Amino acid sequence: MKKGYRLPRVGKCFDHLGGRLAPLLFEKLLELKWIVPKEGKKTVFEITAIGRREFDRLGVDLSKLEEEG
Repeated sequence: MKKGYRLPRVGKCFDHLGGRLAPLLFEKLLELKWIVPKEGKKTVFEITAIGRREFDRLGVDLSKLEEEG
């Protein structure tokens, strides 16, 4: 994984499964190129075409993200 794209460890989030799993999942999504930093941004990410295809294959509905976008 490229340096500079780590999910920060904050507060008590790491006391539970979600808090421990989130950084691992984030790093893996970057590694697989399912997400990438938005152009010119370090803390804003977008789903790639590869990511969209793979999330769809897994049955993950991304429509809520698009509504918020």
